[in-house]
Amino acid sequence: MLEPPSDIEASEGETVEFTCRLTPCMPPPAVSWYFETSQGHVELVAGDRYQLHVSDDGLASLVIENVRRTDSGVYTMSAASSAGTVQVTAVLTVHGAFEPTLNQLIAFLILFFFSVLFCLYCCYSVGWVTGVISGV
Repeated sequence: MLEPPSDIEASEGETVEFTCRLTPCMPPPAVSWYFETSQGHVELVAGDRYQLHVSDDGLASLVIENVRRTDSGVYTMSAASSAGTVQVTAVLTVHGAFEPTLNQLIAFLILFFFSVLFCLYCCYSVGWVTGVISGV
């Protein structure tokens, strides 16, 4: 193993790629990728959102398209050859769209309310509102 994969942070909907550079050997190692779940490791299979590649020069990659928050977690690459088996891990963290908490919404509404009150007070003090009201 020359270069293990790096941890990745992404936003929902993005495409991510884990790469791992393997030491070239003959025959080439059998490479598998796994996702860690509460039930154990689940082997990933190429399909709709997953692409698995191993190049002739020893670059193993896992591409995940349209990542979701549920894709967050630990990914393991396993390379097995006659010399033995090597496993390395990397973490994917997927951030969702901005979802304000109830406290953030309340704070925003309070700030908005006091901003409107302040603007009305300033307009009244300058006379813009009084002139309109008195018909001047």
